[in-house]
Amino acid sequence: MDKPLAMINHEAEPGQPLKNSYQQIRILTKQIFFVGYDILLAGKESWSTKELDPLLAPSEQKKWIDMLDRRDEKAIKDWIEAEFLTLSPPYPDPELIRIRLTSVLAQVWRYMKNHQLECPAFEAAYHEVFEQIIYSPILYQVLNKLVSFISRLFFWVG
Repeated sequence: MDKPLAMINHEAEPGQPLKNSYQQIRILTKQIFFVGYDILLAGKESWSTKELDPLLAPSEQKKWIDMLDRRDEKAIKDWIEAEFLTLSPPYPDPELIRIRLTSVLAQVWRYMKNHQLECPAFEAAYHEVFEQIIYSPILYQVLNKLVSFISRLFFWVG
């Protein structure tokens, strides 16, 4: 198919209220954020989440400041890959990942301010990445947009 598709096969327990089935299916759909589309999710699967601190620790903030100041795209890509692309079940709640990504984006904003990259084009691109973090249904798409934006910033700074 040319359109993204995820299917959920859910069999409700006899006598189970429709609301319970809806809530179970809604929880299962959170997996799409991590694994993408073109999947079949079974309704009998359980969903448990693992804890994740959504904010960058001071040492992580310092690392981001350093990576950005050095314009080290490889280190940034490696950090993003290690942090987000190696996740396995049980996954954290997608909303915690989104918060963590906005913490990363805050470091990028500081970099933009420090390098006087405050023009409408840069700010529009920044807000586009922010919107992607908040609304994109797939983590991989968010990460691609973030890395692409950082690469463009480095190009603009020269």
